[in-house]
Amino acid sequence: MSNTTGHIYDPTTGEDIAWIVGQDVFSVATKQKFATLRGTDLYSLDGKFLGVHLEEAFTIRSENDSAAVEQFSKLAKRI
Repeated sequence: MSNTTGHIYDPTTGEDIAWIVGQDVFSVATKQKFATLRGTDLYSLDGKFLGVHLEEAFTIRSENDSAAVEQFSKLAKRI
C-alpha cells in the first residue's frame, strides 16, 4: 500500500477533500499533511482513528457516520 496515490471524495457532495501519497493524506484546502491511511482507515497524525473508512476508489464509504465524515472534512480545511 506504500505506492498508493489518489484523491478522497465526499460521498454526498462529491467534493475533493484530500489526496493520498503512500500513507500520507494531504488537505486539498491547505496543502498540508493532516492524516494517515492504514489499509482503508483514516487516522489523525497523533494516531487516533477518525471514524472514516474508504472505498477502493478513495470515496468515503456510505455507511460511515455522517458526523465522522463532516469532522474529517472540517479537519482537512483547517489544518
